[in-house]
Amino acid sequence: MAGIFISRGMTVTLPPGALRIRVRNSRPLENVTVHVRFDVYPTWIGLALRHLEDANARRAIREIAWGGTDQERKAASLEQEFEAHLCRLWCQQQSPLMPSTQ
Repeated sequence: MAGIFISRGMTVTLPPGALRIRVRNSRPLENVTVHVRFDVYPTWIGLALRHLEDANARRAIREIAWGGTDQERKAASLEQEFEAHLCRLWCQQQSPLMPSTQ
């Protein structure tokens, strides 16, 4: 892909002296140096919130399963809720700005 792809959360800057104007009949310009920064906090927060929603849904499924007698369903629901909470906690740790959610 030619050029620069700029997505949400990215900042593009030119360092001092990187931008030059070419005057007619002067020699061709060199490549321009571009600095790109990507803020991943919004991504981690979004992932953590999605996993929190998933964990809450899995909790509801587990509570229903534990009201029954199917032991395999109980075990599967417990494991699925546990995995969803692990994903949420891992994403939350990547973004220290996100408040703890219980």
